[in-house]
Amino acid sequence: MAFTALGATYVHLTNTGDYYSWRKVETFIHNIIVGKLWIDHHGRTTITNHRNKDNCELILQAKTRQVRMEQAPHLARISLGEGKIVSIISLMLFPNTRSLHAPPHIT
Repeated sequence: MAFTALGATYVHLTNTGDYYSWRKVETFIHNIIVGKLWIDHHGRTTITNHRNKDNCELILQAKTRQVRMEQAPHLARISLGEGKIVSIISLMLFPNTRSLHAPPHIT
């Protein structure tokens, strides 16, 4: 079963004046009838800072039967307002954590 959220999320940081927006990626619920129930978020979203036009394109890869969640690579492409890509980071979800960590070999 797949869910796609409509609309966008907006955050205004009053102490810095930064104003961010992004759209949620798709949410998939697997094994609703049989098997272990699990949820997966994947797709592309762009987090935009509207004050200076910097953005981060976040690409979440789908988990599959062959690739466990902590092994599914994710990608963040960070660029400045003029479109110049500053960094491309490969992210991994490490076992026993609920957060993304950049490996030591940041490119």
